[in-house]
Amino acid sequence: MVYPNPFSEAEPLAIQWAELEPNATLSATLVDLMGRTVWQNTYTGMSTFRLPNLNLSAGLYFMTLVSGDKKRVTKVIKHLIGPGSSVGNLVVMWRLEGLFGE
Repeated sequence: MVYPNPFSEAEPLAIQWAELEPNATLSATLVDLMGRTVWQNTYTGMSTFRLPNLNLSAGLYFMTLVSGDKKRVTKVIKHLIGPGSSVGNLVVMWRLEGLFGE
């Protein structure tokens, strides 16, 4: 599980993969839409961890988790929250328009 999704600087991504063996190695990679790796790390014996603050631009990313022969790819969205945040405002406006059928 990768959460929260969408994520922000205030709520960074966390990863939990409960089915892993106790001493399993987990490789995690975050890639942007251009295919560039923006973060990568390997953990041993950890099924839960939180990503550091990466100062990423708002947008769509792909989180790939690999442990042994198991692989998961999850789409994650980074958005901005706060005053002057055009992405945050866009999300709110879209929800209001959908609510009123406009």
